[in-house]
Amino acid sequence: MRSDRWLAYAMGLALSMLQALLSLGSPAEAASPRALEGVLTVVWGDPRGAHHGGHLRFDLALPDGRRIPLDIPADDRSAAVTHSGERVRIFGDVATAPAREGRFAVARIERLAGSETSAAAAGRGIGVKRILFILLRFKGDRQTPHRPAFYRALTEPKNPDASLGLPSTINGFFASASWNKLQFRADIVGVGGLAATDWLTLPGTKLDYAPCGWDGACANTYAIEKDALALVRATGVNIAAYDLLTFTLANDLDCCAWGGSTYDSATAKAYGATWQPPWSQQPSTYVHELGHAIGLPHSGWRYYAYDSPWDEMSQGAPTLSEPCGRYYSFNDAAARRIYCSDTGGGYITPHKRALGWLPDAAEFVFDRRSTRIVFLEAAGLPLGTGKKMIRICIPDEPCSGPAAHYLAAEARLTEFGSDGGLPGDGVLIHDVRMNRHSIGIGDPCFFNAQSGWAVPIDARPGDWNAAPQCNALGHTYPDVGLFNAQFTAGTKLDLLQRWGLMVEVGDRAPTGYAVKVTRTR
Repeated sequence: MRSDRWLAYAMGLALSMLQALLSLGSPAEAASPRALEGVLTVVWGDPRGAHHGGHLRFDLALPDGRRIPLDIPADDRSAAVTHSGERVRIFGDVATAPAREGRFAVARIERLAGSETSAAAAGRGIGVKRILFILLRFKGDRQTPHRPAFYRALTEPKNPDASLGLPSTINGFFASASWNKLQFRADIVGVGGLAATDWLTLPGTKLDYAPCGWDGACANTYAIEKDALALVRATGVNIAAYDLLTFTLANDLDCCAWGGSTYDSATAKAYGATWQPPWSQQPSTYVHELGHAIGLPHSGWRYYAYDSPWDEMSQGAPTLSEPCGRYYSFNDAAARRIYCSDTGGGYITPHKRALGWLPDAAEFVFDRRSTRIVFLEAAGLPLGTGKKMIRICIPDEPCSGPAAHYLAAEARLTEFGSDGGLPGDGVLIHDVRMNRHSIGIGDPCFFNAQSGWAVPIDARPGDWNAAPQCNALGHTYPDVGLFNAQFTAGTKLDLLQRWGLMVEVGDRAPTGYAVKVTRTR
């Protein structure tokens, strides 16, 4: 049952939304599109393990701190994600259907002059970024899953402290994945400010902020943020000094850990942000949620949600999972161990390109009728003179910009960088569409429709059964789904009839593969 405090938050938020929406005009004018200006915030909810759930929220943060929930059509969500944390003007109407009342139905989003063109251009994914871990427990809950020092050990050293149960660290992953273009410097705030001696106590209980269990996506992330930042300011910590905020909870929320962008009107600044319950306070989940915080969507979603082991922004591929803590779970009403998993799946190269990590010199753009052989160097190796990605332009489709549609080929070798957990070596090919519609809506094989720009092309289709069966057809790991999606030596992707394209993979060399690309039109 929802508590009185949660209802008070909801009513207050609804009132502020109503006031903002009423300013759009009279009911007689509601038929024509209206415009609002503010900062677009995007937040993903990711369920633990293989549990169902998840959610994707779009809101418009107004300069006075009010938030307007947005309804964005499925076909426009991937494009909208590129504006996460930007100042935008949105056009649309107040939703009038009972189920959507009080929300703004978005027809178009327009970047405002002077705003960045993407989260990557804002620099959120490049440089040394300051991240603030805000240690929070709910009213009436005295437990603390980790000592404050754990979070710096989780973040800053590139080599993990095995005595803490850490098989990898956040900076260790990003040093490899970003080719040393992104690192984090962590501060931890609690009782005593940055010399935290204990966790800060929120004014509400768990049920005040998240009145459901594992099966729901009910966490009021904005209420947590609002109350938490008031507590932080009371310690004297300057929030404006940070680039990312992680609201670190001592107990469960709902189904999920959450990551994305937020906006604080007091500092007039957009931040990357995560909301992390105890089970998610470990390397692989932090790498996933921080990916959302720097502007990345998911990848995969060919057969089911989170189905790609080739990307930590999908299922990922941990090789180690060590017990690193424990807490009493509110949702389970039982003690639970916390497991820290390493980050063996890396990030895919199309995402690295979107973040500005992939320099032009490391990319070969195949944009005309011809045949070329390109040596693809393993993505996990340091940047040098080699090519890390082939961008294969599709005839009659834009190859760059907000509507870009192209194929991206990269070499993935398990012995290099952060790719140690991958199911094998080979060339991975993604179908990248920057304005892709949401995959999985209405399909029982997908428990959520949070797909992103990049979907792997499966080199060995036919080992996964689509709806209504949604099973592996008797196949076992690694010969199932996307676990064998890589193109190995002697295999090819034949799209001559569809697009006039052919991709052929040569023998593996010590550091990569020679890839032959043919375009006939």
